[in-house]
Amino acid sequence: MIAVGVLPTSVAAAAPGAAEPEPGDIVLRRGNGLWSAFFAGLNRRDGRFSHVGVVVRDGTELKVAHAEADDNGMNGEVRLTGWRAFEAASRQLIVLRLHDRAAADRVAEAALSLHAARPAFDLDFDLADAAAVYCSELAWRALTIGLGRDPLPEKPLLGGRPVVLIENFLLDIPELRVVGP
Repeated sequence: MIAVGVLPTSVAAAAPGAAEPEPGDIVLRRGNGLWSAFFAGLNRRDGRFSHVGVVVRDGTELKVAHAEADDNGMNGEVRLTGWRAFEAASRQLIVLRLHDRAAADRVAEAALSLHAARPAFDLDFDLADAAAVYCSELAWRALTIGLGRDPLPEKPLLGGRPVVLIENFLLDIPELRVVGP
């Protein structure tokens, strides 16, 4: 289990001279939706973010692959949203990047494959069921494929079950570094 602690100063703010997103980047945001505060509150050490996605290239356009449902918990799916629209729906946003660009390319490809497979939205938040995904599960699965191993071997428990929280990308995966808001 991951220990609860204080937010390290190295991830407290985005790096100066923030870079534009690239395929394979992991993007954390605090949204404006009805459930944003609830999901941000599930994080135990850094409650700033409520949603996560993976930057991909769709033709010539940068998009974000992310799993979400509407505010009623309906119509959930893995979506591809244009970067600017994803960014515009954010009250707060941070971009995380892998050191290894080849792995980042594999992460982006995996996220696109997950989108193409059209898994249902995972309202049970169950990592054991790969047929349905929630937002942080989608990003974790793409990272697992891209890195060739589980980047978060010790997962926090929620309701007695292992989960991937949004803060885990920021605080617990050393291969990811902050490159911009």
